Amino acid sequence: MKLNKLFLAAGVCAALAGGTGALVARNAEAPQGAARTPAHDDGNTAVRWNTVARELTAGQGHGHGHGGIPILGGRPLALLSVAQLAAIETLPRGASMRVAIAAASATVLAHDHAPRASEFEAKLDQEKSAARSAGETGEAIAAGERTGRSVAEQLLAKRATDGHTEPGPFTPLTGDGYWRSAHAADPIGTHWGKVRPWLLESAEQFRPMAPPAVGSAEFQAALAEVKATTASLTPEQKQLAQKWMNPVDGYWNEVAADLIARDELSDEVGARVLTLMNVSIMDAAITCFEAKYHYQYPRPSHMDTTIAMAVMLPNHPSYVSGHSCVTGAAASVLEHYFPSDAATIRATAEEIAQSRLYAGVHYRFDNETGLQVGRAVGERALEVQPTAAQLISR
Repeated sequence: MKLNKLFLAAGVCAALAGGTGALVARNAEAPQGAARTPAHDDGNTAVRWNTVARELTAGQGHGHGHGGIPILGGRPLALLSVAQLAAIETLPRGASMRVAIAAASATVLAHDHAPRASEFEAKLDQEKSAARSAGETGEAIAAGERTGRSVAEQLLAKRATDGHTEPGPFTPLTGDGYWRSAHAADPIGTHWGKVRPWLLESAEQFRPMAPPAVGSAEFQAALAEVKATTASLTPEQKQLAQKWMNPVDGYWNEVAADLIARDELSDEVGARVLTLMNVSIMDAAITCFEAKYHYQYPRPSHMDTTIAMAVMLPNHPSYVSGHSCVTGAAASVLEHYFPSDAATIRATAEEIAQSRLYAGVHYRFDNETGLQVGRAVGERALEVQPTAAQLISR
């Protein structure tokens, strides 16, 4: 169960003995009751389909994608979550919420995974059958399906022009103090900083301050730290570097799903938590890559080729850390909604950021600044509390 993994990852096993996390929502309150739901319980439709999506997108983001095509980290899950929330918010009186969420989810997933569309339709049929067994009428089920499909199609049409498939010209900065792409390889994500955000006024809204000047005393100290750390990794540190080497947006969705299921949150509340977290993750990734290609800061191994890396070097600039940006965004939203788990969530976020130093692919300031950037984006989402309609209209 990933909820256990969350606690153990941060080394805070004592948290498992505590009570459940109370949802602190502005628009809804967590259900009360002594019985707790197992992780990924069938009672939450948004979580069920989030699980399906995560299995499909495992390994994607920040340089990985279906068919080998790089995709912007967090985008598939953001689309799914916004569609789910839109289906809930536009649901006609008497229509099936379960079927509306399922129809919206199936439509979004079929768009990105067309060869598997029949699988999603079969799963939607299962949801409709379950709704009938629960006493919902044929009219309610049909209305829910129409609503879910309609809002998902509107969302997909709107986001088709968000710039995620439109790489523009890239002009590398030249000189010893700038990042360089791997030999004979295209740089990853040169246009991701130009993708239209969900929440931000622009990708530059939370652009971090410039990193230390290459060659400065601060830079040399940071570079020396990377070299010393990687030269003396403990087995535990190497394990952490490799444990967190893959994109982490799916991991944070699994944590969120576990917490939602554990606290028996309704479809409406669960969908809102997932939506705010996932649009924050995507906007944090946009902000991150805007900064990466604005500064084009060299990786540690570019400046000292004797640095040994515990993972493969990502083919994009160093500043700031994508793992840390995504993690900061996810953690800030989850800490808000699950305050009793905040210390554990924060500790796991710090571990993920630190793992990039252990891996030898980032300086400490890449990771620390990345967490700050991600948290700023997540806090923006919590402040704005957008409706699905507002997100779609962007």
